Amino acid sequence: MRHLQDAFLDASFFVRKNNLSTIVSKKGVKGLMLLAKEIQDYQSYTDMEVAHQREVNNFPMCFIIGSKDTEQIKDELKRTLGTDNFEEVMKTPYGGIIKKSDAEFFEFMFTHHQRERAHFVENEKNLVSAIVSEMYSHEYGYTLEPDDVLNALGRDASAFLDEKFARCFEKAKKIVLKEAA
Repeated sequence: MRHLQDAFLDASFFVRKNNLSTIVSKKGVKGLMLLAKEIQDYQSYTDMEVAHQREVNNFPMCFIIGSKDTEQIKDELKRTLGTDNFEEVMKTPYGGIIKKSDAEFFEFMFTHHQRERAHFVENEKNLVSAIVSEMYSHEYGYTLEPDDVLNALGRDASAFLDEKFARCFEKAKKIVLKEAA
């Protein structure tokens, strides 16, 4: 993986807009923050999740797994992040390691993903498709347990107090159970 400044900041980078890639030349995190206003209209929940996963996969990050000595860790950091200086890196949630200088963009990326998810599920049809997708991913048709589905959607049981969500969950449940029968 290339370092973030090489991959995103020093070169032109792509902004998703109306399913076309628009090249935007901006430098620095402030330029990236301006792009937070650009929310993609995805065709499906799966398209959105794939795009988000691609962005995370392309982010310069490493994971140190297993027992490694200091030299092995430094080699991995140098190979993936371009530094072997422990003072220049930090841990992320879920055990990733990134450069401290990339932390603001890392946070921005996930905030942007949350905004896109929220925008996507504003539409009832999209909310149903998101619930159906997560029901399939978490074998709801077999378990009938909503907790994993809710968790994957960033919700908890209180989501059923929202009439729109409860209605969409019931629609999704009918779709999944009909296909499971």
